[in-house]
Amino acid sequence: MVAQTGGGLTCGQGAMPPGSGLDYPTRVKAMADLVVLALTCDVTRSVMFQLSCYRNDTMYGFMNDPKVNDNHHSLSHAADTHSADSGWRKVNRWIFNQIFYLLSKLDAVKEPNGLSILDNSLAVYNSDCGDGASHDHKNLPVVVWGSAAGQFPAGRFFKFPTNTPANGLYVTMLNALGVDNVKTFGEKQTGPLTLA
Repeated sequence: MVAQTGGGLTCGQGAMPPGSGLDYPTRVKAMADLVVLALTCDVTRSVMFQLSCYRNDTMYGFMNDPKVNDNHHSLSHAADTHSADSGWRKVNRWIFNQIFYLLSKLDAVKEPNGLSILDNSLAVYNSDCGDGASHDHKNLPVVVWGSAAGQFPAGRFFKFPTNTPANGLYVTMLNALGVDNVKTFGEKQTGPLTLA
């Protein structure tokens, strides 16, 4: 997540620190709150909010759901992965709900230009696998929120031809945030994508 203008709003120290020994859901929310505080106070303009690593072996037993009976990685290989109520999809929905929690808090903070922190920023959620069961790198799901203060198209859905490198999207995002000297990103050295 990268903010274009930064918060610069009047900041307090926030609520009491969350303490130690937090369970996973409480820790995720505490970290999201910290991200909002850091961007609001203009302490940083770039944040990586990572809920897991490439191979997510996290157990989600706190969901108290019989379908969520293994770690996230193993659930991605289960036979019912494509079922709407599979354990894997339920965990993914929980993860998305945490992202929505963060995004809605960012959208609630208005900056001096009248836009929210989210409107002035770009937040990207992606996976490095198009299909978790096969671990392929095609048709990667990428979601972008915000508009970099109107420099990036919002409220749109884009579908690109198979094998279109995601690198071009990141160049386009950086350019929208005012990093104009970036022309390529990553090994594939692709330029910006045209988002029309």
